[in-house]
Amino acid sequence: TGPMHWNCFVEPVREGKHPGPLYASDGYDLFATITNGGACRGLIEMGSSLYCVSGTVLAKIDTSGVSTEIGGIPGTSPVSMAHNDKPSSRQLVIATDGNRYVVENDVVSEITDADIPPPVAVAYLNQRIIYAAADGSIAVSSVDEATTVSALDEVTAEAKPDGLVGIVEHL
Repeated sequence: TGPMHWNCFVEPVREGKHPGPLYASDGYDLFATITNGGACRGLIEMGSSLYCVSGTVLAKIDTSGVSTEIGGIPGTSPVSMAHNDKPSSRQLVIATDGNRYVVENDVVSEITDADIPPPVAVAYLNQRIIYAAADGSIAVSSVDEATTVSALDEVTAEAKPDGLVGIVEHL
């Protein structure tokens, strides 16, 4: 037999022998359907919308569960996503298989800046997008401009370098 899955949650309590009782949960309800999608490759919340890469479809899902296809992201590998807080219009960056894309005003474009190495993952920190590459290098975007990286804003570990497989924002 395979693994068992339980739908429940813990209600923490301050007193008693146990940290908290388990309460049954009926499971998940269908919230949105993405037409022409496939396996979920990644999700991110930006503003009041949820962006989902489903198969090769990039969809935007509103708070009522209505999904709108806004573009395509080629490939089948998981995606890494991060967004900035650009005042005029937020930019969503999607990295997968060394390719990089930006979504601005719900338009998908490939990022072409040669100073950005082929990323395995992206993160957001201090108004900048950080690009992590498999060769161990990290590039940092300009403030609130995800598609621009200066050649001086890239670094690679010099002592005992390793390749990178991901990046995590930790405050």
